[in-house]
Amino acid sequence: PPAGPPGRRYATRALSVAPSPTAHATPGMIMFSSGEAYPESLPDLSELARRAALTHRTEVLQYAPRFGLPELREWIARHVEQDGIRVDIDSVLVVHGAKQGIDLVSKLFLDPGDAIVVTRPSYQSALAIFRGWQAEFVEVGLDRDGMRVDELTTTLAERTRRGLAVPKLVYDVPEFHNPTGVTLARTRREALVDLAAGYGMLVVEDDPYRRIRFAGEPVPPIQAFDPGRHVIGLGTFAKLVAPGLRVGWVLAAPEIVARLAALKADGGSCPFTQRVLVEYCREGRLEPDIRDRVRTYRAHRDTMARAVREHLPEA
Repeated sequence: PPAGPPGRRYATRALSVAPSPTAHATPGMIMFSSGEAYPESLPDLSELARRAALTHRTEVLQYAPRFGLPELREWIARHVEQDGIRVDIDSVLVVHGAKQGIDLVSKLFLDPGDAIVVTRPSYQSALAIFRGWQAEFVEVGLDRDGMRVDELTTTLAERTRRGLAVPKLVYDVPEFHNPTGVTLARTRREALVDLAAGYGMLVVEDDPYRRIRFAGEPVPPIQAFDPGRHVIGLGTFAKLVAPGLRVGWVLAAPEIVARLAALKADGGSCPFTQRVLVEYCREGRLEPDIRDRVRTYRAHRDTMARAVREHLPEA
């Protein structure tokens, strides 16, 4: 993008970032450009919000603890146990959506020009964040089993031979990859953890879609294969409950979590929405709502697939 009119002395890192478009959806238009929730699937949280404001008024109207509400952090730690991830509360940081987690990880680890491994293609919002921190992209291809870890192995060996720095981070969306939809095979997850350990890299596992599965058996998260703490996990309530709540989490070694918390410019994420989520989960509403959401989205997926086959057969 252009540098801007005279007198606009933008930061160097901002010159590679295009301005956001201002166009909005018109009435009757269904936007496929972002992961918005189906409106009818959004839960009624009004009673929980009333209870939070009344019963927990002195908590939710104050600044939040920098790491997040302890009760929510404890719930998250127990929630991920079902996927084979064993962490305690000191490994959990509540953030303002998973994208803030990506931004904080970048802020903590990336200097201008540092290399980061991404798939080709990759999640556009994450790429925009990495560009903002002036990262160099090392692109790795995908196939039906996800990231080509064998290609990454060859690429890293070639970089070493040429005297180039080892990438600091490997970023992937292993479950229903954005934008391709493929899932990283179990053997590749194990190989990626071994590769990261061998080269001293960190894997950033962005996993918003795990529970929104339409068919097949789940694969354990990359972090479940990581006894050496080489994986930073990112999760979110955006797809599980509602994106507008803007609550996500980071799972990492305690020393990483403590540094990420210190870098949080917001001090602590909104305690009101955290309290609403604590009460929502305690009432046992999450799992039934996820099952309903999966049924709804599976039907929408099937309808879209039929429409594409009928009206866009060349696609």
